[in-house]
Amino acid sequence: MKKLISAALAVMFTTLAFAGMAEAVPTDVSVRIEGKNATLFDRVVKTDGHDIQAAGDSSARKCDSTNLSAHEQPGPTPTAASVDAMTIIGTDFGASWYDGFEDYFIERWGPEAEDDDNAWWWGILVNREFTPVGGCQYQLAEGDEVLWVYDAFNNRPMLSLDGPATAVVGEPVEVNVTDFTDAAYEGATVGGLTAAVVPVSPEVTVPGTSDADGLAAVTFTKPGWKRLKAYDPADDGEGIADAVPSNSIDICVEREAGAGCTGIAPSQNPAQVGQAPAVEIEEPGPPDPEPTCETDPSLCPIPPDPEGASKLRIRGIDMGTRRIRAGGSAKVSVTVRNAGDAASGGTGVCLRSKAVRVKRPCRSLGTLAPGQERKLTFTIKGAKSLRGPAKLPLRLTVTEDGAARLAKTMRLGVTRKR
Repeated sequence: MKKLISAALAVMFTTLAFAGMAEAVPTDVSVRIEGKNATLFDRVVKTDGHDIQAAGDSSARKCDSTNLSAHEQPGPTPTAASVDAMTIIGTDFGASWYDGFEDYFIERWGPEAEDDDNAWWWGILVNREFTPVGGCQYQLAEGDEVLWVYDAFNNRPMLSLDGPATAVVGEPVEVNVTDFTDAAYEGATVGGLTAAVVPVSPEVTVPGTSDADGLAAVTFTKPGWKRLKAYDPADDGEGIADAVPSNSIDICVEREAGAGCTGIAPSQNPAQVGQAPAVEIEEPGPPDPEPTCETDPSLCPIPPDPEGASKLRIRGIDMGTRRIRAGGSAKVSVTVRNAGDAASGGTGVCLRSKAVRVKRPCRSLGTLAPGQERKLTFTIKGAKSLRGPAKLPLRLTVTEDGAARLAKTMRLGVTRKR
């Protein structure tokens, strides 16, 4: 009997211990914060329910959906997720705490503070619906879309944007602008922006304007993951746009149909507090074809020196250093001598490498008389992306009247330190 009681007590205490230790599970949700005249944040965030503290508040406050007993188990919340978003971009929020609701009343996100005189107040929506409870009571699920809107209660249309998953460089694509009632919206500009909500040059993403059916054509001039957003450029004269900007959509812009894009869209790669979020990069092009004798004369077979002609020889090579650091530079000096019986005509020296950049890679030595020698120096520059340890090939070629006479390959190391 004692064993049964002891076992029952052990189970009970274990259960209570686990209940007491219950924590919100990190979840991926979309967070969008639309300010007075700019989008402050718009991307996926990995978040959980946790304590938060507004600027000027004296203590941290619980914000894990158990506030006011709204849920038994903690979970991610719209307000905590948005606080994480602000932390990721290096800013904070302002709010007043109400004990009766166990919740914050948001007054400022980042630089955007409410304006009581104009009734420009912050409002919160999840999945395009205003939440029935506060932002610390509402519990989010994986994939939910959180939207904070400045001036949320003056009946401005809230825009929505849909479009294809892929596009091809140089070919217009059609996107659709509506409002939250699914009505077509005319006059919206659809342009590019990054995952960090920085506008993209119209030379990269050529914007379009929605017609009476809500349709707009947009063209991309570079490949890779690109983002689009719709907004109404008109305003009421007081600095508030006539409509709330739309969600952003990510499109894989291919060099050619079917080429695809690397990985996933950076905005969909969950950003986390304490980690740098992913950013867009241009899709790399196809690798350069291997050089041949036709494309690079220095690779052609070197004929023997004819009798009684000039005889070019590499007298000496001074590399100065055998290693180069990422982003650094180095010097390579070359001395060429004419050891033949006749003058050399049109003598030149080329230093080439696919791994580093050579400033003025081909140089002329002019005419070298018998027994004459000349020295020249090349400057090489290492790309910032260089990583060691590695050995980079440098090909040195001496030419006469355009024909290769000598060739030598050298190896340059890469230092580990930048």
